[in-house]
Amino acid sequence: MALNEQDRAWIREQIDDAFKRRSVWQKVRDWVPVAAMVAIAIFALTQWTNYVEFRTKTNDRLDAIEKGVGAIEKRLSTIETTLAGIKSDLSKQSLVNHASLPLSDFKATLPDLSSAIAVATREKVKVGPRVVEDLQSKLTASANAPSFWPAAADFISYRSQIVSHDVQGLIGAQLPNCTDREPTPMELIVSEDEAKNGKAGDKHNLPDLLNETDKNKTHMVPAVYENCRFTLDSPRETAEIPGLGEQRSYILTFRHCQIVYRGGPVTLFTPNPQYGFITGKSHERTDVYSFVGQVVHFENCLFVFAIKSTPPANGQALTQQILTQNGNTLTVKLPQG
Repeated sequence: MALNEQDRAWIREQIDDAFKRRSVWQKVRDWVPVAAMVAIAIFALTQWTNYVEFRTKTNDRLDAIEKGVGAIEKRLSTIETTLAGIKSDLSKQSLVNHASLPLSDFKATLPDLSSAIAVATREKVKVGPRVVEDLQSKLTASANAPSFWPAAADFISYRSQIVSHDVQGLIGAQLPNCTDREPTPMELIVSEDEAKNGKAGDKHNLPDLLNETDKNKTHMVPAVYENCRFTLDSPRETAEIPGLGEQRSYILTFRHCQIVYRGGPVTLFTPNPQYGFITGKSHERTDVYSFVGQVVHFENCLFVFAIKSTPPANGQALTQQILTQNGNTLTVKLPQG
């Protein structure tokens, strides 16, 4: 059935209304993303402001904390320095007090002396020459006291540390073993008069040849180990010294060495050694000379002694000879027979 004009008019009105309604929703839909972006921007701006304010306050507080920590560290450093100074002073005073004790009290407190020396050695505390001499003198007179040998060993080690010219170079374990190589050989320099008037093959007492003050006289140049480490009571190391196994006379110098002794037998020396032979050097003549005796020099050496109980007789003799000498050059000769 055909639509009349009235029906057609109604349909057109409904379609127009529908288009009008769609246009409104379309506009709304088009504006939604923009509104959302604006809302997000407003939110972000607000939160960023809060974030900046938070960071600023936090940084200020962290700066204040860092300054406080820095001040505390500075104070702690000052306190540590002060305490180190106090500990050093107490250690030094302890050695001074021991040196001033009467001999009977000194003997009775040798374990305390060992403890004081251990602290002074660890802290690298130095005392004056007079204190060292007093301690040395009283220790020498205390050989019959209990705890003498440990105290003597500790003192020898400490004294060598404070007189050495190069403690840091000698105290480490990086030094090679002395007997990894042979020492420089001995030489006998014969004076002009001796070369003209002496007899070839003359026998000499070794100490008489050791003239360190007048090089124009006949003198012995010792065999030398240098810049190395040697253990006095090591049979293996001693056996590797050239000629020592033949029990002949010799003169040997350890120069700028670390010398270790743990209280065992010392086999560097032979009772009643056989004659040694050496070719004398001079402008006049060259002869083979014989000499007798065994001597060991220690020049600018660091002693690392650790004796826990009474050592054997040869260890006692060596320790006591080192104990009673002063300076950077020490000489050891064990008794004959």
